[in-house]
Amino acid sequence: MTKIADGEFLYIFNDDIFMRTYGWEEIVEQYSGQFCILAHDTFLLDNSPAVKNNSGTAITFTGKFNGNPIFPKTWVDICGYVSQFNMVDSWFYDILQLLNYNNINIEKWVDIKCECDRPDGNFGSYEVDLTFLEGRQHLSWERDFDLMNICARKIINYLTNDTMNGTFKVLTENPIALTSNDHIYPVGTKNDNSSNPKFILELEQFFNKKINVIDLGCSGGLFVKELNQLGHCAIGLEGSDYSIKNNRAEWPALHNKSLFTCDITKPFTIKYDNKLFRADIITAWEVLEHIDVNDLPALFSNIKAHLNETGIFIASINTVENTYNGIPIHRSVYSAEFWINKLLADFNVFEYPFKSAVRNEPNSFNVLLTL
Repeated sequence: MTKIADGEFLYIFNDDIFMRTYGWEEIVEQYSGQFCILAHDTFLLDNSPAVKNNSGTAITFTGKFNGNPIFPKTWVDICGYVSQFNMVDSWFYDILQLLNYNNINIEKWVDIKCECDRPDGNFGSYEVDLTFLEGRQHLSWERDFDLMNICARKIINYLTNDTMNGTFKVLTENPIALTSNDHIYPVGTKNDNSSNPKFILELEQFFNKKINVIDLGCSGGLFVKELNQLGHCAIGLEGSDYSIKNNRAEWPALHNKSLFTCDITKPFTIKYDNKLFRADIITAWEVLEHIDVNDLPALFSNIKAHLNETGIFIASINTVENTYNGIPIHRSVYSAEFWINKLLADFNVFEYPFKSAVRNEPNSFNVLLTL
């Protein structure tokens, strides 16, 4: 819902909160054009049950975000969501703590007051600490610090403009995979827009540097978008133009910037700032089984032409048939053993070393390949 909202600022309002500041919208409008979080006070009504702190002492409940913060719509555009935690106010508070550690302060205090009449008085208590950094539970629920870290880094890179600033070009005579059943019947590209922040973190630990990435069969393009948001240099190629024509997923903003259409079974050249782009990692999530076995050598030639000598090629490959109205969508259906021993014989094959992946589909296996 927040992704389709058209307001510059958003406010998730609790059902047990009363707004007591008339004209609060005009106060918010004073921050138009600024990327900032607007904090305010929430007070208990006089007849509400007492709230006790950890020592059992009754307190008057007041503090930042306890009616939830007022935040810019851009927050959702950057992070992809409002919060990954059911207590939205504390999620924002902890993200701001991480930003403060990096000398970035986007918090603005506003004179907006709310009152709360929650009948059970079950607010808990919120001590200003960072115990979650040690992997301990915080506010009785354990947050995912990896996701918090990713969210904070995206915001930092957005504010410091530390993202990809070069220009991609894709040279090809076959910008659409016209004969592919995935283009004619775009079931996958119509629905998929996968990414996995934990996999990106594993890649960063694996390479220990900023990385160049090519994602083949990128579908909605979210994986590419998140890599670039985190300061890496990534491009996605997709055989179908469905997402362009339907203004879907990340394509409206990233078409011909970091997302391009291309038949990957035909010759193509990727250039970055007019130089051949070589990747540290090329990925193909649930792609190879969609390619006719006779077209695999041409695809592998494209991969070899764009992979660094020390780079890796990661693929997740499905091993079962898939059809749409009787039309085969998976064109190369083979066992994992046949793929590894025959079809991928031109590569060095290694066991998949990561705990996570962008796609985890039933009947698929992951493999890491090198030149």
